[in-house]
Amino acid sequence: LTGKCNTVLLNKVYDCLKVLQSSATPPEPHPLIISLVHPLHDLPIESMKMLSNQPVSRIPSLPFLSAYVLLQSKRGCSSIDPRETYYVINPSGDLRNTESTFAKWFAKELGW
Repeated sequence: LTGKCNTVLLNKVYDCLKVLQSSATPPEPHPLIISLVHPLHDLPIESMKMLSNQPVSRIPSLPFLSAYVLLQSKRGCSSIDPRETYYVINPSGDLRNTESTFAKWFAKELGW
């Protein structure tokens, strides 16, 4: 990505985080798992002030998380309760195709 694209992407991430921070009632500190696109890997999102009371983990990709959960469930030690899981797709409303693709996939997940 070019420098201009990186700046636009960073601004969108910042805007989304500001929306979360400005919510009327702060969310309970549930674990937050983030997977960033390559240009954002160097951002220290975990140390942002607005996430200081939030447990944050970074993963390399969604397929990595899926493989990890599958491995843990085969071992009989899954620690993720799908009834207490949710997802956020396209919070800024500008990724309609991505939203359409992932919404169909996530809708198939029981308990989400």
